[in-house]
Amino acid sequence: MGLTAGIDLHRYDEKSKYVRTSRERELFRQISVLFVFVMYVMPQYFGIQLPFFDLSALRIMIVIVLFDIFSDRGRMRDLLWMIYREPMTVVLFPYIVVLIYTMLLRADFNAFFNPLIEILTMYLMIYMIRYVFGVSGFIRLITICVWILTILGIVECFTQESPFAHLVTIYGIYTGRFIRSGHYRIMGNAVMSLGYGLMMVTMLPFAVLEEVDGRYRISYLKRPLLVILLIVDVFMTGSRSTLGVFLAELVPLFFLQEKRELKISSAVLSIVLIVFSAVLVVCQKTSFGNYVLLQLAMLVDTVFGTEWVVNFGGAVGDLVSSTHYREVMKGIWTIDWLNPFLGLGRKKSFAGMVDGFPIYSIDQYYLAEYIRYAWPGVLAYGLFLIWSVKTMAVSALKKSVVARAMLVGTIFYLLNLYYVDALQTLKYLYINIAIVVAVGPASSADEEKEKSGYIKKRWISGKKIFGSV
Repeated sequence: MGLTAGIDLHRYDEKSKYVRTSRERELFRQISVLFVFVMYVMPQYFGIQLPFFDLSALRIMIVIVLFDIFSDRGRMRDLLWMIYREPMTVVLFPYIVVLIYTMLLRADFNAFFNPLIEILTMYLMIYMIRYVFGVSGFIRLITICVWILTILGIVECFTQESPFAHLVTIYGIYTGRFIRSGHYRIMGNAVMSLGYGLMMVTMLPFAVLEEVDGRYRISYLKRPLLVILLIVDVFMTGSRSTLGVFLAELVPLFFLQEKRELKISSAVLSIVLIVFSAVLVVCQKTSFGNYVLLQLAMLVDTVFGTEWVVNFGGAVGDLVSSTHYREVMKGIWTIDWLNPFLGLGRKKSFAGMVDGFPIYSIDQYYLAEYIRYAWPGVLAYGLFLIWSVKTMAVSALKKSVVARAMLVGTIFYLLNLYYVDALQTLKYLYINIAIVVAVGPASSADEEKEKSGYIKKRWISGKKIFGSV
């Protein structure tokens, strides 16, 4: 008798395949966790600088994830089928067309490549939510990343330098330290403080989402420390627009709480406001107290046209100059030397005279998008944004708490883009969109298809077994 006598080789082979498959799935799960961490936490200026394009840490992870997906026929089929079936693909198609012809006519590879990478990142997140993490696991992972960044933001307040500044390996992106009115403005892992402010607008929904017995609710009582860290970090960015948008965002999320949480939160909020006011009165002569009051005064002056900033060492001229600059920028929409059908792409930066005033920086995303891709790009991308908001609103009306939170974060992020450019933060917006899309109608249809296929397979297998008896 041979060495294999008495051994069921077929069963052993099945077990070996099962172990191998389990290991492969666990490896892909770990790669997916690393992908999300790198995407959310690591800065754009960390990676490998190449002559033609920068291979950031995120782009490296995209390559690794795609290699792992395409090395497995099942995962490859799932990803390609998902992209093909997803209604979002049809909505994005006009924008992709604009990107392609702008790249070709302007000989600007990045005009196509940079937005494509962001869109691909969104599709990979949808795939991972559906096939790896689930919504609950993905939200927990993102929340951990938010904790990391907000804590590092507090550290940066004291060190006066971003902890991520030590990771600069791709040069020309990191803007360095920025001081306004004698105070350092934190920037986290973003390219500048305004970008970090945009990120925090998308972070707030994750700070107030709470999972209880398999269902979500919005509660300021779940992670009050994280909410406080976000508020402090927003103040320390020194961005008036972000501060105004973030404080406004707190309101709808506050009233979306359940009745019990709303009552308790109202009582806690009253106490917090009283304590905060007392601290400001006591500390108004200190550097910290003066800075917080200066930020609030600048926000009030911007909205109501007052001059309170002079009481805290601010300059009224700065606000007047900023307001005038934004008014002049509006003239770019109608200047005749910009082609309304073909944008400049991303290779050329806008600089010129508008109404006799020099414009050297575009502080509004939608206007910047017009310069890059002209009216076709603005309309095509606007279609995608409208579709995304509509999809979230439909899910929110169906009593999806997660969709409601993501909808609020998305609306206020888009509002903030009226005052600043995206500054490489669109991927944080795409996280909100990916979460809602991942549990949308296309996902349900795919699940039904898989369930139907599984039942059919079991039925055929059973038929063969019974037929052989």
